[in-house]
Amino acid sequence: MDQPIGELELELWEPLSHVQPGVGARILKRLGRGEFSIAAELDLHGMNQREAADALRAFLDGARAGRRLCVRIIHGKGMNEKGTQPVLKQLTDRLLRHRGDVLAYRSARAQDGGAGAVLVLLRPK
Repeated sequence: MDQPIGELELELWEPLSHVQPGVGARILKRLGRGEFSIAAELDLHGMNQREAADALRAFLDGARAGRRLCVRIIHGKGMNEKGTQPVLKQLTDRLLRHRGDVLAYRSARAQDGGAGAVLVLLRPK
């Protein structure tokens, strides 16, 4: 899967963070403080990019349909091969950033997975 033009490669340690236009940036702080209960979780370990993208889309659609609006996605830290980029982390960032039903997301607190996971807040249906 080619990287879209204008999107930077992420480093292993670099946290993910994004808020949709029109949504207050304060929501990121609330996510970071653990103010939302995690209602569902998806672990992408062991998946290739295509499998992970399909699983991520289906998971988010299902979570939203089930009114589970704060979810955790475990993408891993991408440390299996030296000199490579964190492929599933980058994939997760790209997909979440371009979904209209994602209000905000940020890397998880250490106790929730740290740099290997992201907390996502979905727009209610």
